[in-house]
This record gives sequence, structure tokens and C-alpha cells, in this order.
Amino acid sequence: MFRNKKLASLLAEIFGLAKKFGHGQVEVEYNCPHCDAGRGKYNLAVNTDLGKFQCWACGYKGLVDKLLWDFGNERQTKVWQGIRLGIDLDSGNSDDKSDPLVLTGFRSLRVEWKDSLVYRAAMRYLRLRGIGKDLIDKWDICYSESGRYCDRVIIPSKALDGKIEYFVARDIFDTQKLKYNNPPSEKSTVIFGEKFIDWGKPVVLTEGAFDALVLYNSVPLLGSKIDGHKKLLKKIFENKTPIILGFDEDKAGKSANIRVGKYLLNLGVSVYSIQNNEHGDLAKAYEVGGKEYIVGLIRNAQPFDELDMLINDLRS
Repeated sequence: MFRNKKLASLLAEIFGLAKKFGHGQVEVEYNCPHCDAGRGKYNLAVNTDLGKFQCWACGYKGLVDKLLWDFGNERQTKVWQGIRLGIDLDSGNSDDKSDPLVLTGFRSLRVEWKDSLVYRAAMRYLRLRGIGKDLIDKWDICYSESGRYCDRVIIPSKALDGKIEYFVARDIFDTQKLKYNNPPSEKSTVIFGEKFIDWGKPVVLTEGAFDALVLYNSVPLLGSKIDGHKKLLKKIFENKTPIILGFDEDKAGKSANIRVGKYLLNLGVSVYSIQNNEHGDLAKAYEVGGKEYIVGLIRNAQPFDELDMLINDLRS
């Protein structure tokens, strides 16, 4: 496995070269930092698949995390986190080499288009969802009169440099086959709304863009999976950002809540979960209950507890 090679190379930085290492080899042996004292016995065996180690001479053992904690430096610990995630946390370069998107052909809703019935329909749609001029201006929400994204509101996501990285296109009239018709770009390489995120404060993860739109410091996954969102995970690790889960209250959302919560918790992230949202999703909660209701949900978020969530799910 490729990750075996990466882990073996990382440990070699700390303990010297392994006794032997070949392609696909799982167990690798190093000199034990506790008891070898230059004897070259290579008694420290590391299972690179399981991420566990043991010295057969002195009994020193545990997870690779412990090895890095005891003998590695901050950079090496960071690299190991990346190996576990399958991403490169030791590099400032993004794997995403795709060309930036543009909003050419769309009309900004910052402007009043008196000649357009679609403009009026788009404004009415957003107004019914509780989205006013402040959010339209903040996100530069657009709409489309024709083409692939005809009769849709467009919510763009801009990078820190202002370039459009992604956008979601929502059907205004709920008459098209697809409610959302998004661009073919790879969404998992983008932190949607990154321009507005303060990583030093808790970040709310949601499923959809409209959920995040009405919140402060929120990132939509544009789905229910976090594995594969390399850029987002890297930011969370770099900044030790606490995460608040704000998924929908339906069966799929509850399942995603548990899945993403476990994933992040196992990686050492502080995880909280929004509970008892009687409106189903955060966008609807904002639409019906307003800002105060949303703030209350976030303030009452509880530490992630898989067992507690499963019990509550059975009771509901």
C-alpha cells in the first residue's frame, strides 16, 4: 500500500532507516528509542496497516500516534495526520489545478432588472426563504435567464482571492427534473464560502448551501460526506477548529451526523451536534423561526455522542 511507504519514510526521519522495507510490506522494524542505545537490534516493530507498534525487548507499545507524540516534532505529527487522511498536510500546494469558474451570462440580483419576470420570481423565491438584500449582497447571488442554468438562482463560492471556485444553481419554480444543477467541477476540492470563514472559531458543517447561507461561519459539504474534502480537513487540522454538525433531521441527515461525527472524533477534532431542530433543516429553521431560533440551536449544541444519538433516534 502507498501509505505504508509514506509512514515508513516518516518514521525513518525519526528513528533512522528501517531494517528492511519492500513494496507492500506491512511490518517494518526500527531501533527502539527506549532500549536500543546504539546496539542496532531493530526490536521496534511497526504495523503500518494497523498503525500500531511494539518493542519486543522492553515492551514499549501503542499506536503510531504515541510514537509521534513521544519522539516526533510538530511537522512530523502533522504529516502523520495527513497520511491517516490520505492527504498531504506537509504541503501548501493544492491538488486542484482546474480553471476558475466565471459567472458570465448570469445576472446579479444586486441589480434590479425591471425588464425580467424571472428576476421577480428569483427575488420572490429568496424572500420566501428568508433571504434578504444583505445576504444577496454578501454572497453576490445571481440568476439565469437562459441556457443550462435557466430559471435558477446561482449562489457562488469565492476563494480568498475572489475567484469563483464553485456555485450551486437552484430551480426557482420547482418544475425542473433536478432541483440543483451544479457545475461539473469537483466540489470536494472546494471549501464553499471559504472567504467568510474564521477558522479560529467553531465552524458549522451543513449539507446544503442554503443551510450555510443563513448561518455565521458555516461550510456546506454539498452532500453528507466529509472524507475526500481534503482542503477542508486540512484547514480544520491546521487551526484545531471545533466543528458543530448541522445536518438535516431526516433519516439520511441523522445517519450523516453519526458518520461524520465519528470520522472527525476519531481524528481528534472537537465535535458538537445541533439537536432538536423541529423544522428539519437549518434553512427551514431560519425561514420559519428566524435568526434567534438559529442562534439558540447553535448555542445549545451538545458534545457529539453516538450512543445518545442512536437512543434518541429510536425514541423518535
